[in-house]
Amino acid sequence: MADEFPPPLDNAEPPLAKVPADIVREIVSSLRCKIDRDRARYLGETWRAQIQLLEPVPPPLPWLLVPRSIGPPVFHCVLSNWRTHRYFLVHSAHTARFFGSYDGNWLFVSLQQNDQHILLNLERPYLRIDLPNTCLRNFLVPPFQYIQILVEVRIFIVAATFSRQPTEPGCVAAGIIGYPPSSIVEGTWHIGFWEMGNQAPVISPSFPPINEDLEVEDLLYSRGDEAFLFLTRGEHIREFRQPIFPLPDMTRKVR
Repeated sequence: MADEFPPPLDNAEPPLAKVPADIVREIVSSLRCKIDRDRARYLGETWRAQIQLLEPVPPPLPWLLVPRSIGPPVFHCVLSNWRTHRYFLVHSAHTARFFGSYDGNWLFVSLQQNDQHILLNLERPYLRIDLPNTCLRNFLVPPFQYIQILVEVRIFIVAATFSRQPTEPGCVAAGIIGYPPSSIVEGTWHIGFWEMGNQAPVISPSFPPINEDLEVEDLLYSRGDEAFLFLTRGEHIREFRQPIFPLPDMTRKVR
């Protein structure tokens, strides 16, 4: 009876390892997603060799992140015909608010919706970098109109980006920040900056909009201009050039 069953395959090559090279080449040339290519390398030496001959994949398109009521969020890839890429996320992030991403599989996350802002990485799921939860603000001391004090107030981050990889020295972060309803700050979105690498990051004094037309709605970092660019409600661009710190030396303009 034992002869009727095939031998175990524990140490055998994957079934696709012996596919002819010309067929493998045709298959892998249709893989436009870097993750799909990386996983295909495990199918055997022929697959690795043919993938090595391919042109680099184009810059990745954004993934569609879909939170779920139960379990971790899922990531759908356009280049893989909307297939799901399985990634592990720490349990505390399953119901988090995601407010941005950055090259290198970085995710901006708020664990308590409007608090506990952190940075996670899909490739290193247990790496956690703290982001600011407070901002420094100047307030007049009543009844005086000229004495100011610097107060640390709670904030929530609406969107954020970096000037470079967050683990590199000299990285500066920019964000669109809001204030809770109970805050004494007016209810508009401000622009804020902070330096990465601090153990307890705090946003520098923020820049409020001059008027409703200049309230910010989106942001990016332009490497060519070496500047943070903010899109406003009135479709203007507010520009903050590097170096951001120290703040008094920073130039800004609206175009």
